[in-house]
Amino acid sequence: MASLAGAAGSAALRRRARTALALQDVFDTFAVSPIPAWRNYQEFLARAQQNSVSVARMVESASLPQAPRYLRTAASRVAVAALLADLPARLNSALDGLVRPNGSDQDLRDVEELLVLRTGELDSCGGAGTWLVTHVPFFALQEDVANIWRGDEEALLSDVSPYPLALAAIEIMRPRYYAFFVPFEGAAREASTAQRREVGRVFFRTVAGLVG
Repeated sequence: MASLAGAAGSAALRRRARTALALQDVFDTFAVSPIPAWRNYQEFLARAQQNSVSVARMVESASLPQAPRYLRTAASRVAVAALLADLPARLNSALDGLVRPNGSDQDLRDVEELLVLRTGELDSCGGAGTWLVTHVPFFALQEDVANIWRGDEEALLSDVSPYPLALAAIEIMRPRYYAFFVPFEGAAREASTAQRREVGRVFFRTVAGLVG
């Protein structure tokens, strides 16, 4: 039993070392290219549609998203209500609860470890590798402090400009999370569409498995 435990520990240590070396290559030399599940809003939506079963399970388990906190007026909240019912907004809300339930980066590390445990090798993406899951925060204007002056009268910027609502639309619809598979070896190259689709499929399948 001791030898088996030692072998398992050695395997874990080797993987951690390979992970550190792969990430060093990514950050210092770009010798290995991370393969993203999606790169932008269009691909985020495409991956959701391509993995509709996993995504539906996630979305159905999540609470409905709320209007961004920086929108303070009832008119602004009504204006974004339709966006909150769309798939990207609901998927973001589901990912908040499943990938980062405590709002900490440790949550992301736990998901990365789960992805490595379940799918530490992707033949279509270069074989053995590691995973990165990132949360990209967004800082917008708080509506009740974004004021303008019209003569001697102070008014909300949102009364005369669509800018605050445009920021709200960006916050609601943009991807809040990005997932990457980082192969341990291989020359730097642009990831193919097929590779990005495979990384997205594995990510959504694994996260959907977290639904209680």
